[in-house]
Amino acid sequence: MEAGHKAGLGVLSRSSGAAFSVAAGGSLLVSAQQKLMVEAHYANGHEIEQPLALTLGYRYLG
Repeated sequence: MEAGHKAGLGVLSRSSGAAFSVAAGGSLLVSAQQKLMVEAHYANGHEIEQPLALTLGYRYLG
């Protein structure tokens, strides 16, 4: 098994103001041909809010 991860933190510039965004995710190679992924993302700013978003994925690498 092989694992990977990523994380992000940023400030988004928009014409109506600035927004704060944070994301984290990871992947797990469960076999030579199968991969599982997960990611969480949240954003908040002037006149905008994206609630917590979760993304789950499976990929067959055959």
